[in-house]
Amino acid sequence: MSDTLKVCLVVMLGLGPPMVAFGLLRRAEAKAQARLQRTLEHWRSRRLSLVTSTVVEEPGFLGDLSCQFNARSPYLRCAVNPHGPCQSCTCYQPLG
Repeated sequence: MSDTLKVCLVVMLGLGPPMVAFGLLRRAEAKAQARLQRTLEHWRSRRLSLVTSTVVEEPGFLGDLSCQFNARSPYLRCAVNPHGPCQSCTCYQPLG
């Protein structure tokens, strides 16, 4: 066997396993990243559905419950616009 062939064989055997391990690591990281993105999207949509479900006025509370300025009181609508309607309020800021 020639020296060049031996050197090539040693290099291939030396670099082969790390390259395979690197490929497997990249694939595992991609799977973990995809799983994380799915989880984040699930929780974002769940949070959004919770906020939209609170838009329906609960008995005894005035105003839009999805606004952060809502007083959540049966007497006062909000801190910024206590008497006016929530639909046309320029200070509306969603929760979160």
